[in-house]
Amino acid sequence: MRREPEDKQRDAERTKQRIVQAAVEEFAAKGFAGARVSAIADRAGVNKQLISYYFGGKEGLYRELTSQWQSTESGFADPSLSLGELVAGYVRANAANPAFGKLLVWEGLREGEPAQEFVADMRRNVEALRERQRLGELPFARA
Repeated sequence: MRREPEDKQRDAERTKQRIVQAAVEEFAAKGFAGARVSAIADRAGVNKQLISYYFGGKEGLYRELTSQWQSTESGFADPSLSLGELVAGYVRANAANPAFGKLLVWEGLREGEPAQEFVADMRRNVEALRERQRLGELPFARA
């Protein structure tokens, strides 16, 4: 039976999703430095060359995970929400996919310079919290 081009495209998308899910699990378990492309490929049930083909390697795959998290985050982290609603959104998102929370912890523990996307994201979050403090929604910590 010959496959149509759209069937091949759907298979490619499914394969990419399997790789991404396997990468989330591997990076969450071992961090960026400890994760191995071969282990991700084994988890996904694919040839490790597909990771290079679809994502350009380990770094590209990690950037894809970061991009997916930021996309997910933008769906529940509307700055206009109250602090309680915002925190609840993060709790729900991390409960639905705890591996993303582990990835954030690993990123904070990563040796050397953290990824620029991570630094920019954390700076935005800190500035948003400072603004909430300024508006009186979040009390200032007193030493």
